[in-house]
Amino acid sequence: MCTGVDHWRSIVQVGDDEGAALIRQDGIDVLIDLSGHTGGNRLTLFARRAAPVQVSWLGFFGTTGVPAMDYILADQHVIAPGEEEFFTEAIQRLPSSYLCFAPPADDVAITPPPVLASGSITFGCFNNRAKITPATIALWAAVLRAVPDSHLLLKSRQFADAGVRTTLSDQFAAQGIDAARLRMEGSSPRTDYLAAYNRIDIALDPLPFGGGTITAECLWMGVPVMTLRGDQWTGRISTSFLSTLSLGEELVADSPDAYVGKAAALAADPTRLADLRAGLLGRLENSPLCDGPAFTRNLEQAYREMWRNWCRKARS
Repeated sequence: MCTGVDHWRSIVQVGDDEGAALIRQDGIDVLIDLSGHTGGNRLTLFARRAAPVQVSWLGFFGTTGVPAMDYILADQHVIAPGEEEFFTEAIQRLPSSYLCFAPPADDVAITPPPVLASGSITFGCFNNRAKITPATIALWAAVLRAVPDSHLLLKSRQFADAGVRTTLSDQFAAQGIDAARLRMEGSSPRTDYLAAYNRIDIALDPLPFGGGTITAECLWMGVPVMTLRGDQWTGRISTSFLSTLSLGEELVADSPDAYVGKAAALAADPTRLADLRAGLLGRLENSPLCDGPAFTRNLEQAYREMWRNWCRKARS
């Protein structure tokens, strides 16, 4: 039972008609969808206009296409100005990022960038293997070619499978990257997983579906993330984070060539890597991304504005 609310009602086993009737009975003014078109969603309930104001947020990366969904919560980075035409909902942009990050409870020390000890750069990515598309492989291979003697550390549960590792090695070999430059590992206990970031100098964001939680965890562990600004929401979450931290100019690229160039330039500057490693945690902690109270106030203000808009229309 949640103690932070006046009343908690589960409607998991309740049908859409009955669920919508319960929501109306409870007098809900603003109803929030956290699923979009993901598994177990209740968009068919929202389609029944269960509440005067209905909002999609957090769990999906695009329009629901549901006429009864009034708003979608975003920010200026994931939905750029001028892209309203791609959404059936009205866009409600929060002042900074549309996400807020809860820091890990694990106390894992951040060590200096490994290049200082090894003399060679280690790039890395801990995102799901499914995100490592052919375009991503081609881009990362270009980065590895631009930084001789560098390595790439990949870590996710899929890499516990030898067949998965072999297939990916073959795909990189087709791009001219020797298997000896790749290190692939399966999942680890949480503390060991976070400590593994200490073995990466620079994280590489995949495309077209970039990181979200993984990007935040990289930054928490002092690892800069190089990202390519995508042409849609799924490829812009890292951009949102990095821009909120005022690192967009350095770590957000607008083309594959710029991605390679920026990654190579950062790899060639151990002093800058050390500075980032030492300062990223504090920068993140003191940013809007970790300011839960301020984020909550902005969210509440957005909901209040939506409700006032509905009230004005209802009176007209």
